[in-house]
Order: sequence, then structure tokens, then C-alpha cells
Amino acid sequence: MTAPIEQLPVELVDVVVKYIPLSDFQSFRLVSRQIYALTLSTFSSRYFHRRTTTLSAPSLDRLVRLSSCGCLSQSVSLLDVKLLNHDDYRNLQKISRVGLFPPPKRFQQVANIKPRDISQEHALFDYMRANEDPKDLIKSLSQALAHLPQLRAVRLRVNGVTLGNSRFDDEEEDYQEFFLACFKSVLNAIVKSGIKLHDFSVIKGTNMRPSTKSANLIYPAFDLSFSFLHSLGKTFTSLRNLSLSICTDWNGNARVPGWQNGMSKFISTASGLEELTLCFQARDKEPSFRAAAMHSLATTLELPKLKSLQLYGCVVDEQALSTFARAHAGTIRRLTFIDALLLNGSWGALLGTFRESLSLETIRLSFLQQNAAPRDIWWNGNKKRKSKIIMDTTEKAERRTMNEMLTEAIDYITLISTLPEPYSLPYSVLLAYTHHNPASNPA
Repeated sequence: MTAPIEQLPVELVDVVVKYIPLSDFQSFRLVSRQIYALTLSTFSSRYFHRRTTTLSAPSLDRLVRLSSCGCLSQSVSLLDVKLLNHDDYRNLQKISRVGLFPPPKRFQQVANIKPRDISQEHALFDYMRANEDPKDLIKSLSQALAHLPQLRAVRLRVNGVTLGNSRFDDEEEDYQEFFLACFKSVLNAIVKSGIKLHDFSVIKGTNMRPSTKSANLIYPAFDLSFSFLHSLGKTFTSLRNLSLSICTDWNGNARVPGWQNGMSKFISTASGLEELTLCFQARDKEPSFRAAAMHSLATTLELPKLKSLQLYGCVVDEQALSTFARAHAGTIRRLTFIDALLLNGSWGALLGTFRESLSLETIRLSFLQQNAAPRDIWWNGNKKRKSKIIMDTTEKAERRTMNEMLTEAIDYITLISTLPEPYSLPYSVLLAYTHHNPASNPA
């Protein structure tokens, strides 16, 4: 006998299960074959659109099995490759020496690692460092990727690592060798699988701040052969969004000439890129390395479809950034600068270039610094110490044009450059002063 709920249209069944938790949903699906079939699509899309994996053999085996299941594999659109951090692997090493699974309570637990997988998770660390070409790993991952037809985004992260905690010491050199091998293996698997991604990221989310979770790549990660970059270019033809977090001060001055060009060559493989996010470690010891990397990127990158650029922790000179802006004047519409330092020139002059050369919809400025006066730019002076300003013509309440907003910002920076620091008047008061005293505004 058919139950009344089994006679409902699929759309109404979806409404019924929309508000029940996973455990109840699982039980409900076991009521009958009809209910199981009716809810399969909803269950798959809700709980399998995003999958998380490490690169250990057990985790990749689970991913391969998932990819061989028709309905579930069709639902996966985002794959999170989450690596353990240095401390995690040290904990796993201690647990493996004891050989008890699950481990005694005196050991710190490693999140999301099943007790039965601990030995193989720990073995991955040594395996990746000892193998320049981990064929078994690449084969398993590429096999899984190739059978996820709706996969559009791959995100690589390290457990517990953020944009603000990327300082390295000598003890972590072995971990960086491991992480470098993992990054290149993921790229190899993507190329081998032939999938066409829309999004590749080593950053979680879109709001850039020190607490943003990420996988901070040291610059040798981009030391890739010409033949591999050529293959990557074929794979990245559909890539629209690219987000990278880069450590430029790794290994101090021990680097080969031209080290800074690898990042530009890697990004250039995504010729159809529309959104680019670049994060640098804003508290490193050598900002000159960030400046060298940004100068190479600003003067060599050509992305004919680029619409949005986000820069976090960059060090750059006004001329190089102006060159990049003019080269992309026909497409770029959104700019974001967070914790950014201008080595040469001023933000007022750079905003003037944006006003004259670009047709911007949105520009976000936060924690700006320059070597010219004033060193730090606070949009409300020292009373409120407002560090950011957003100019957005897409806001319904905004009546000003982008040119008008940029002109106000330029006037403000020009005026505070003549005041002794700390300047204490709010942004609105200084603007009013500028408007009533045009002689005070050279622009």
C-alpha cells in the first residue's frame, strides 16, 4: 500500500524535507524505496555539492568511490583539498609511535581524521617529501576529478593557517617541502583529469583579513616548467576566478635571479580570467620582496577579460600600478586595496589615474600607506580612525558618479598631506573645507 506522502509531487516532498536535520533526513529516506528515490536528488545536492578531502590514500579512495556513484558525483561542484599543518603531523607522528587507535586521551586530537586513517595520514608527509612525482596520488586524484562532471571549483587550504600567521622558522622547512609537493601534485591531477574549472583558490571566502583561512604558497611553488605551464594553459581556458596567497620572504636572500616572474607566468595561463585576488603576507620582514613580485605582476600581466582585482598586503609603486590599470582600462570595473603600501608616488595621484583611465563601478580602500605624507591614510582622521572607504556606484542610495567620489577622495588626500599629523578633522569636515576654499586644493 502506498503511503499518502509517497503520492506527493517531488516539489512538495522537497518542501517537507527542507527543514529537517541530516539525521532525520537519513532516517526518512529509509522509510521506503519510493521515498528513497524521491529524495535522492535533493539529498545529493544538499549534502554532496561540496566535498572535502586530504591527499592520503584512504581519503582519496573515498573520493574515487564517490565519483563512481552516478547521482552523487553529479552533485559535486566544489572540492576542498584540506591539508594538515605542521603541528598536526607532529601529533600524528607521536600517535603512530604508540600504535593505539583510537589513541589515548593524552594525545591532542587532529580534527576530521578518522582513527583508522592516522597511520596513512602520517605516512603521506614522508611520502610526499621523498617523491618528486607521486604517481599513485596523482592518478587517484585525477581519476576522481575526471568523473565529477559538475565540478567547477577547487580550493586548497591548510588546517588552521590564515593570512596573518604565515611566519616560518627553520623547523618548518620540511613542511614547506611537503606542501610544495602537494600543491604541484594537485595541479598535475587537474591537468591530467582534463576538467575545466571556473574557480581555483587557496583562500577561503572573499573578505580579505588576517584571520581569513588560506594556504600560503611560498614563491618556489610557481617555479614550473614551460611545458607544464603550456598544459596548464589548456586546462585553465575556462578559469574565471583565481585567488592566491603568496609568501615572498621565504628563504631570505637565497634565491635565483628572476624568481619573481614565476607568479606572473602562472597567472597568465588563465587567459580568460575575470576575477583575480592576490594576498601577500603584510607583516613579513622584507617588504622589498613583495615589491619585486608586485612590480613583475603589474608590468607583465595581460588579462584581456579582467573585471575585478583584489590586492591584500601588496607593496608597489604608483607608476607600475598605473601601467597595469591603463593596460586593463577596457575591462576592469572593481578594485580592492587592503593593507597596501605605495613605495613611490601617492595614493592621490594613483586615484587620479583611476579616475582618468578606468570606468569603475566599485573601489574599496582599507589601511592604505605611502612613503609620501601622510604615511597612513585615515578617512575620518584620528577621532574615529576609520581605516576604509568604499565607493560603490551600484548602491541604490548612491547618487554620485564614480568620478565625483574619486575627486572627493583625491581632494581629501591632497588636503591632509598639507596638515601636521595626526590630522584630527573628520573626512566630511575636510571635504567641506576643500569645497569652500578651492585655493587650498591644487587639483
